[in-house]
Amino acid sequence: MRTLLALSFVLAFALPGISAADQAVRFNQVEVHYNAVATDFLSPQVAKSYGITRSHYRGLLTISVLADQAKGAPQAVAAKVSAYRVNMADQLANIDMREVKEAHAIYYLGTFHISRPETLTFHVNVTPHGKTQAYQVKFTRDFD
Repeated sequence: MRTLLALSFVLAFALPGISAADQAVRFNQVEVHYNAVATDFLSPQVAKSYGITRSHYRGLLTISVLADQAKGAPQAVAAKVSAYRVNMADQLANIDMREVKEAHAIYYLGTFHISRPETLTFHVNVTPHGKTQAYQVKFTRDFD
């Protein structure tokens, strides 16, 4: 059941209207996938499963890290992930990220407040397990 919920969670971010092309950035053999949505976008079942409060005024930041393997497809890897968001008034707020492991998936979730309408810029630092290099991802989302 948990794996089904994880799949539902991942599929929630693959819905039409959310471009997959601008949701990943590659650093050598590491690819960082990211997204930020309002939590009312999640189904009640998925939100409850992950302990996320659904609200028009709460956002969810998701991060996953994939590393190329010598043979086969890239695999999810653990990482140290930290993040903060900045609004248009240059107010900064840290986002506490937590790791979720399910089957072969590893991802990081963090919630944040949204004052609608609002444009937020996210700054994410990712250090894959076993690496010393931190990768920075910066992206902007509009919440209408």
